[in-house]
Amino acid sequence: MKPCTQRRGIAMLLVLISLFTATILTTAYLASRDNSSTIGENVAASASARWAAASTIELGVAIMETDTDWRTLHVNGKLLDDYVFGDGTVDLDLTDMETGQPPTADTDHLLMEATAMVDGVAQASEAVAVVFPDEGGTIDLDLSEFAVFSKGTLEMKDSSTLTKWPMAPASKGGDRIAVGTLSTGAGSIDLMGDSAAIDTTVYHPPGASSSLVFVAGGPEVELYELGDTVPVLDPPTHGEDPPSGDTGWRVDLYGNSYTLDFDVRVDYVDLDYSRFTIEGDVTLVVDHDFNVAYSKVTIDGNVKIVVFDDLWITGAAVELAEDATLEIYVKDSIGMDDGYLGADRPDGELDTSGNADYEDVQRLTLYGDSGGNNNYIELSHDSVVKAVFYTPNKDMIIKDDAAFYGCLAVNDLTIQNQASLFYDHALNSSYGYTNPDSVVYDGNGHVHSAIANLNSFDRTALGDFAELMDFYIVFAGEAFGEPPANDPELIVLGDPTPRTVEVEFDLKSFGSDVEDWETKFETEFNEGFEFVNGSKSAEDVALK
Repeated sequence: MKPCTQRRGIAMLLVLISLFTATILTTAYLASRDNSSTIGENVAASASARWAAASTIELGVAIMETDTDWRTLHVNGKLLDDYVFGDGTVDLDLTDMETGQPPTADTDHLLMEATAMVDGVAQASEAVAVVFPDEGGTIDLDLSEFAVFSKGTLEMKDSSTLTKWPMAPASKGGDRIAVGTLSTGAGSIDLMGDSAAIDTTVYHPPGASSSLVFVAGGPEVELYELGDTVPVLDPPTHGEDPPSGDTGWRVDLYGNSYTLDFDVRVDYVDLDYSRFTIEGDVTLVVDHDFNVAYSKVTIDGNVKIVVFDDLWITGAAVELAEDATLEIYVKDSIGMDDGYLGADRPDGELDTSGNADYEDVQRLTLYGDSGGNNNYIELSHDSVVKAVFYTPNKDMIIKDDAAFYGCLAVNDLTIQNQASLFYDHALNSSYGYTNPDSVVYDGNGHVHSAIANLNSFDRTALGDFAELMDFYIVFAGEAFGEPPANDPELIVLGDPTPRTVEVEFDLKSFGSDVEDWETKFETEFNEGFEFVNGSKSAEDVALK
């Protein structure tokens, strides 16, 4: 007789496990579908808000294209506030890209930020815009639309860089860097080694060699042939007589402090480990050298400094207080070694990375006389300059880790080692030579003959020229001629508002991607976030 075999119920256990698994999976699937309608509603709201935000940018541009005084109608930069638009409400915020502040009467470069809210879902769009008011005969002759204007050659070596100033608000527009030259020969623009001129266009005279630009290994450079040769005027005159003998005065400080608040002419300025403040509307004329070593010069007013020999800044700083301006005229050489020239720096650092705090570089202009014995400029080591240099008769070298923020006009320029030049696009008024529609050109694309016959930026000559030609010129913060007035147009009721102002804009962002939003939404839903009226609250869904 066989013994009885014990039955373990294995098969039944497996069946039960399978049933439990199927039940769990089915329940999970049904639960996952339980929020499908909510997801659909929010995706629809997101798409609607996304289009509303982009349309708000278009609406803002349409407002700017009219004669509406939008520059003063905003409230702290907000042009539209909870404006009912489409299926929801929209806001439109404007920022002056040159100042980072709300627009003023002089604003031309704008950052536009539109936010739309539909059923608790927020979407944002961003654009940059340049407004070209009808300025009639406004012209810009100072070459500031060029990051570099070289009468002769431009050489870049090693790992040097020419690019936009990342911290400048106007750089968000994505405009290319303009380089101008009078040269036409092969290799006049020579980019060697690992040097890079990023997003750069070289503007050259007619008849230039097809090999005008040589690029060893960096990004390619575009070429643009101008209709005529750009006239390079001599710098303005400073109006001071040349030295006629010793004055018997000099500023000679070692470890001391001194404040100058009156006009004076001296033989020398020698500063060592000292503090020197120039306060008020002061003119300082130096018959020989101006030497600043391991010291600080503070400009607190509207100051003019005229140096008949050399200017040297070694381990020292020349800084502008808030709202101060400085014009420097130098006849001979200019040298900076670990020096600083620009707006006040709270931290005192020499930032050569391109991330230096943004300042209006037009508050500091340096002019180089053409009659000096040593016509060169040198920035070395960690020197930093935030300024506009108009020195078309001097050669310049930027080397080591030095950085120049702004724009410059020179004879020959060399940038080498790890040195950099960072351009502020706010300097481009669009009334100069890079704009083929500018009134600097006649109907045939040639520079206006009256402009071509100008010799210098002499202020008297500019005033006479502006009056004769009915032009409006702004140079170094000073206006010449009468600003053009816009004649009001007849508006017929029922007709579209006339679009008389040219606005160029570039959409930088277009809301957020719906697929990304849905993924974020479902993830957060499963984590147990609360809902408001069947949709995610705007406070919980931060869409960027």
